[in-house]
Amino acid sequence: MFEMRAVACLVVALAVLALAGRSAGVRSGKEWDDLMRDIKEEEAKEKRERAERMERERREKMSQNPFSSQSVMIFVNLRESVSGRKRTHSIGLGWQTSLKLAGMEAVFYAIEDRRLIATLWDGSRKLELQSFLLQQPEVANIEVDQKKITPEDAAKNPAPQVDMEQIKRMIAEQQRKEAAKKDKKEL
Repeated sequence: MFEMRAVACLVVALAVLALAGRSAGVRSGKEWDDLMRDIKEEEAKEKRERAERMERERREKMSQNPFSSQSVMIFVNLRESVSGRKRTHSIGLGWQTSLKLAGMEAVFYAIEDRRLIATLWDGSRKLELQSFLLQQPEVANIEVDQKKITPEDAAKNPAPQVDMEQIKRMIAEQQRKEAAKKDKKEL
């Protein structure tokens, strides 16, 4: 952007010098008006080209990853062994914390007993979230794009795996840090 402005200034300076060399006399108001109009037209053209280039780049990124700017919602149905809305809520909070430690921003809401809705802001990570959810022992099935997927279905058609061991290590590390902070406060 800086280079384009520098080039535009150089073009203006050269135009002024060319006009000055053409006539040693005073320029008329019409000549100045023409010069200013040309400069404004050149700036407008550069601005249009820049906007078109940015739009092309945005569309190219979207075509490479159609989920990149879309949030995703996934319904999660828990097994019969999970009872109560409080337990459903606490399971969702646990998953939310685990995923956040792994660098994934997902929010879970308990909408019924044994039913959660997960909102993922970065839709490009949808398959990772699905994989994570289907690995959880409490999950009976998930609903994505109006299709039910069970852990058994996922075993037949595996999606990219979330490294559960890495998440467990991160949780343990976070718990150690919190315990250390608590010990310092007690001293």
